[in-house]
Amino acid sequence: APTVAAAASAALLAAGYLALRRQQRRCRTGASAKSIPRCAWGSKVQEPPAALGGPFVLSGVPLGSCVGQWTDDYMATAVGDMKVSAHVSETQGLDFACKNFAYEVMQFREFLQRAQAGNAEKKYLYYRSTNPKRNKPSSLETIGSLAEDFSLPAALLGDLQIHSSVLRVATPGLRMWLHYDVCDNFLCCIRGRKRVVLLEPREVGNIYLSGSSS
Repeated sequence: APTVAAAASAALLAAGYLALRRQQRRCRTGASAKSIPRCAWGSKVQEPPAALGGPFVLSGVPLGSCVGQWTDDYMATAVGDMKVSAHVSETQGLDFACKNFAYEVMQFREFLQRAQAGNAEKKYLYYRSTNPKRNKPSSLETIGSLAEDFSLPAALLGDLQIHSSVLRVATPGLRMWLHYDVCDNFLCCIRGRKRVVLLEPREVGNIYLSGSSS
């Protein structure tokens, strides 16, 4: 079952941090990078991306009214009073191993204001929606009316079932730790830009997946 956006973050182990940095440098220089298939929505895609067995980029996908509506003002009005737990860090790159961040509870309206003012505040904020019911997957249905604004075209899903839908919002420029997931993912960028570095499963021996992971 696919997970909308990323899910299930892997715990970072400090011993493998340098190996991760080396891998990231190789990706930046393009030494081991390869292009990902991409096309515009409406072109002749014979199968949903999830059936292709690898990463696939689609642009211009009709994702509902969220594409035009999800401004800061709109979201603050829709769910601004909602209490959220946000990661707050003085460092641009969040590290799950050394926990270089603190959790702060605030209204979503305040989170949006601080995330936009991150550079002036010299703080980086990150929010990942969770289900208030413990051990239940995250769902946009728990975030007020926002769920009504987002939809995935049936042509993308095929006969797959959605396991969870996760809303992620962050200060511009923030970098997240590496994570993995066992489900197919649709990572939808509604606003802003997102750079994603993907590592193939065969690289598992070159990183840090041992001991504690999720």
